[in-house]
Amino acid sequence: MNDFLFIAAAFGVSAVIRLFIGYPIRKPQLKNALFEATWVTGYPAWSHGIIFVGANCMWVQVTENNVAVRMHFPFSIFLVPEVFDIGWGFPKEKLISCSKTPWGVRVRYQGKSRQKEFVVHVGDKNGFIQAISNA
Repeated sequence: MNDFLFIAAAFGVSAVIRLFIGYPIRKPQLKNALFEATWVTGYPAWSHGIIFVGANCMWVQVTENNVAVRMHFPFSIFLVPEVFDIGWGFPKEKLISCSKTPWGVRVRYQGKSRQKEFVVHVGDKNGFIQAISNA
């Protein structure tokens, strides 16, 4: 019984922290998305293709103004995305570049304090690049 309470408390604290930070727990359902993909792989560019935790557990949404690449529930709990720098969201105006690579699309954008770069494996690379580049 004590183990169950500990696990439930850990899930609850993680969910509250994610909501406080402003990160979604589940993938939002958007009717105005220019591009959507689910169960894709993504990783920070600094990892040089070594996928720590972002293998086939991420979703991508591109709207008119924003880009979001985040992890599906339950992979998003316990702040795993923040610890491993997996999961990105930014306004399209912050986009610096995006380019097709043999293994996915490399995206570079201006974060709050520094430039960030990641690679995401999407089935429709051209569609993703077109949606993300359209300002």
